[in-house]
Amino acid sequence: MYRVALSALVASLACGCNFGAEPDNRTAITMRTSAMGREADVLAAQLDRFHAAHPTLRVDVETAPAHAGERHDQYAESLRGAKTDPDVLQLDMVWAPEFADAGWLAPLGRHAPVVTDFLAPALAAATWKDEVYALPWFVAVGMLYYRSDIFDRPPAVQEEIPEMAYLGRIAGAREAGPPDVGLIWPGNRDEGLIPVFVEYLGAYGGAILAADGTVSVDSPQALAALRAMRRALDRGEVPRDALTWDEEKARSTFQSGKALLMRNWPYAIAAMNHDPASRVKGKFAVTTMPPAPGGRASAALGGQLLAISRTSDQLDSAYELIRFLTTPEEMAERARFGAQFPARRSVYGGELDDALGMPAAAALDLVDVAIAPPVTPLYAQLSVVLQTQLHLALSGKTAPQTALAEAAREIRALLAKPLPIKD
Repeated sequence: MYRVALSALVASLACGCNFGAEPDNRTAITMRTSAMGREADVLAAQLDRFHAAHPTLRVDVETAPAHAGERHDQYAESLRGAKTDPDVLQLDMVWAPEFADAGWLAPLGRHAPVVTDFLAPALAAATWKDEVYALPWFVAVGMLYYRSDIFDRPPAVQEEIPEMAYLGRIAGAREAGPPDVGLIWPGNRDEGLIPVFVEYLGAYGGAILAADGTVSVDSPQALAALRAMRRALDRGEVPRDALTWDEEKARSTFQSGKALLMRNWPYAIAAMNHDPASRVKGKFAVTTMPPAPGGRASAALGGQLLAISRTSDQLDSAYELIRFLTTPEEMAERARFGAQFPARRSVYGGELDDALGMPAAAALDLVDVAIAPPVTPLYAQLSVVLQTQLHLALSGKTAPQTALAEAAREIRALLAKPLPIKD
């Protein structure tokens, strides 16, 4: 973990030393955040503006692990220990109910946040028992990337993916050498596997939980989705190495020109178009996971929230930082330079058309139909059950039907347990 007082670091680098520096009497706010893609650069610029507007405050940034599971566990350890730092936390959308129910987050009601402009699914993820515990920072939707220099259109249905992967490699061979694989997605046994499965589920007409909250991960549609994923691995359409990959490994593989199609989050757009080493700059486009018969084009909804630790000794200053970072202006900049979808409906204007990889209006339509994760404090446990069984099936250690039956049994038992009563 690296802890950086950004403004102080800039000043020390400018003079080349720290000797004789004036004491910094500003109030410190600690913020723990990840830095995938261009996030760190955008955040640094935004904090410069925050410091200029709030000369009595200083933000110290602690860089959290990029891996979601490691970041979750690190947060839980700090919050369980009732430490005063960090003050502000970047949370995955699915963590807020868990952390709020555990008593680790400060409710934001005392600050009277105006929340009407935030996207409803993102705000729902930030709310627990009718209390807002975080503000949405940005949202993400799962996307299917495809090589637009090789294909003139994306796959329209699931059945076209293997055909396009085969024909695409032939077409690539006539150009500058064929990509090694057809389709890639993050298949490591962690949280990153869940949205990939959710998108296959949607494509086949299934869901983890039905509309009435009952477990449906063992439905015929879910079985068809998992079998499709397993089949893609068995016939080499997706490389077996993908079962150890996270989002960044998938992104770097696609960026190096070694794949024709990739499932990933929007952050990869900016990363691949601005990295000087990228071999696919301007050569890819994005779409949704195509439907299978009886399903629909689908995208998983993800995103990040900003929350305050209940044990923070800077509650008001911490909220002021969150309020600043979630204004429409700051969200628009994050979208322009990081391709991260705004969490406010009003920000989806035409000026973001190029930044989001599609017209802003189409991006908003995609967010509106994206599949939101279950809002439950038990999500982390639900995810571990599901990712374990999915990985067993995808790696060939158990049959898809067996894996889903066991996942459904464990999830039903998990959801049947009463939540502990909090003081």
